[in-house]
Amino acid sequence: MNTEHSPRVLAPLPPGVAPTVWERARGSRIWTADGRELIDLTSGVLIANLGHSHPRVVDAIADQAGRLVATFVAHHPWRVRYATKLLAATNGAFEGVALASTGAEAVDAAVRVARAATRRRTVLSFVGGYHGKTTETVLLGGLPALRREAQRWAADSVLHMPFPREDPAASTAESAAEVERIVDLATELARATAPDDVAAVLVEPYLGAGGGVVPPSGFLDACRQLADRLGARLILDEVQSGFGRTGPLFAFQTMARPPDLLVLAKGIANGLPMAAVVGRASDLAATGTGTLWGSYSGNPLACAAAEATLEALQEEVDPARTATKGGELVATIRSWGTPGVREVRGVGYSIGIELHGVSGPERAAAVVAAAADAGAVLLPPAGVNGSVLRVAPPLTASEEELERGLTALRVALDGTTLSG
Repeated sequence: MNTEHSPRVLAPLPPGVAPTVWERARGSRIWTADGRELIDLTSGVLIANLGHSHPRVVDAIADQAGRLVATFVAHHPWRVRYATKLLAATNGAFEGVALASTGAEAVDAAVRVARAATRRRTVLSFVGGYHGKTTETVLLGGLPALRREAQRWAADSVLHMPFPREDPAASTAESAAEVERIVDLATELARATAPDDVAAVLVEPYLGAGGGVVPPSGFLDACRQLADRLGARLILDEVQSGFGRTGPLFAFQTMARPPDLLVLAKGIANGLPMAAVVGRASDLAATGTGTLWGSYSGNPLACAAAEATLEALQEEVDPARTATKGGELVATIRSWGTPGVREVRGVGYSIGIELHGVSGPERAAAVVAAAADAGAVLLPPAGVNGSVLRVAPPLTASEEELERGLTALRVALDGTTLSG
């Protein structure tokens, strides 16, 4: 193996990464260093929602790179222009934008804003949630292995609640009752253990790293009511769901009332490091002047890529197709009746395939490797114990590319049946 690809010179990648070396990619296709063509069912970890090297984004990057790349906090027109267009895309639900570089940084910023605005500290979040890998965001999340590592370094001021799962067999009334039960329990826990101290309710529209778990309909609206009941800010972490992944441009657009703070990253610039916190102007000012800026925040290059990405998503991607086709992909995978598959679930182009049995995590890792051999790249296994396969193709993938990707996935599933 070439030194440039050797794990000895880099911190280890997450376990279960497909054993491929990417050399170039275009749209939903990847070409590896050994000359193979694979179908990307990861969107580069839910980043390239438009597919890789989208022409409009490439042109915007190339043009901007020849003009101005970095300014730190100096004024430049691309930052204001992008923020204005982003706010318009949220249908006027918010007033201001704080730009950042990563999702974890943006979640950190949103929590700081909520704490400063409410003068409280405690955050209520959900088991299985994932909000980044910084110490603070690991504590805010609900993945036990990461929390154990971070708890050695920081005080814990987070309350964790169970994240409800959508049950296809449950009636609407039963689903609503389950959501109400969790919200009531969260209210009681918060009032008993952190009276008048909950600054924020932090939630994802679906659990990504937590296993592709989709909540019952109405859960986000219930979280809105919970935050109101506690006098807290509702922070919606749309790092993975934003920019068309679930169908609409943002998942919050299905809610009766929007969250107080919206966290965006990943698909925001189709590959360039970029993130944003969107909220009320008064809240964003609560931490103090200049405190939400960093060295790379809203740099001209990232803003140009983000603007091109937003325009392309609005003009070239049909939200209805994403929602409908995602449902069809789930139905297709379910129809295979693959032994050892406990559940197939999803929303839009984010699908989870949960394997059961004691060999579930081992088999999931084997499926990722086998899928790469068969012609498709999958995300590393997810879920609390690593037994969930995740499928997240670019929103622009063609019918033929999706069919090729599913064929490779089925070959991998059929070829890796393990006992247990």
